Amino acid sequence: MCRKVRESVACPIAFLTARVEDADAIAGFAAGGDDYVTKPFSLEVLGARVRAHLARSERSSERAVVGFSCGTSIDFGAREARVNGRPVELARKDFDIVALLAKRPGQVFDRAMVHDLAWDEPGDPSVVTEHIRRIRRAFAQAGCETDPIATQWGVGYSWRA
Repeated sequence: MCRKVRESVACPIAFLTARVEDADAIAGFAAGGDDYVTKPFSLEVLGARVRAHLARSERSSERAVVGFSCGTSIDFGAREARVNGRPVELARKDFDIVALLAKRPGQVFDRAMVHDLAWDEPGDPSVVTEHIRRIRRAFAQAGCETDPIATQWGVGYSWRA
């Protein structure tokens, strides 16, 4: 199961288990797991481990220029998106949404999650729909023939790998 998830999702994977044998932990890491936590565990320590994994994942993605389908590349550090070398004109908040989705390709975010993670203040999550529309139009105008954002009807949005 972990190998299958790892094929399409780049986020850290942690095993939470009652199995304490070294062979089980080794198998978990070999399958693509990033952490192996055995019961009993403290929720505070688990939270700290998750935050550390996410921060590490975030730091590595910010340094990279990542390539995707239709010749799309995103330089998270420079806050630039390109399609076959042509710049994609994105507003600041639109790039924030692109970065959020593209750093976790395949992971589905509903509108409320996108809003909570991309905006620093409370507001109406329905504005996300308009931003997604503008992002799609900007990538199409730059020459991307395939929509980089997949819509999971009734669930949310994800970045195509």
